[in-house]
Amino acid sequence: MLQDTFDRVFRRFCLSKVKIRTGNRIQVVDSKEGWQVAAGNAKLVARSMHDMKFEQADIEYSGRDNAIFSYGIPSESSGQADRMYVGFRGDASWARIYFEVIKDGKLYRTDEVITCNGPT
Repeated sequence: MLQDTFDRVFRRFCLSKVKIRTGNRIQVVDSKEGWQVAAGNAKLVARSMHDMKFEQADIEYSGRDNAIFSYGIPSESSGQADRMYVGFRGDASWARIYFEVIKDGKLYRTDEVITCNGPT
């Protein structure tokens, strides 16, 4: 009970499953490396809660540097994907989150900034 209460109230930014949609089919995408720190003063710590696995992002906010995380999706998995879903949990830090996808040499970026103002 104490662990469950702690998990519900402890503020942390977490990344979890990546899913893609192809037509009417949604599938979880496995990556050899999983989530990785691509840039910035951060580290990822594997965690689990209620049989759900995620990566807790421990980010050093002492500078103006951004933390950038990457998730490599094998090209054969993406196929004709028309939508991507990224599971994450906000930490109430009001950090701004952008998602970028590079596919076939083209860069796609979210139109709107996601503000990390609480658990999602």
